[in-house]
Amino acid sequence: MPDTFPMETTITITFKEKDGPSTSLKTSKTEMTLYYPSAEGIEGKMLDDMTQGWNQSFDKLQSRVESRDSGL
Repeated sequence: MPDTFPMETTITITFKEKDGPSTSLKTSKTEMTLYYPSAEGIEGKMLDDMTQGWNQSFDKLQSRVESRDSGL
């Protein structure tokens, strides 16, 4: 890892119900926002790999939620 890579950082993930509460879990929508305060010191392939890793994690989360919801 390059010397410029931050050894510690805090990210914030927020979940917000869209269009108000729903009486049915199948029709409710949730907006998820990831806030990463700075990519300073993270460049090139490392930044690309981080982006790919986050996207893979969100894809897995989406798949789990959809499979859970299909069982309702």
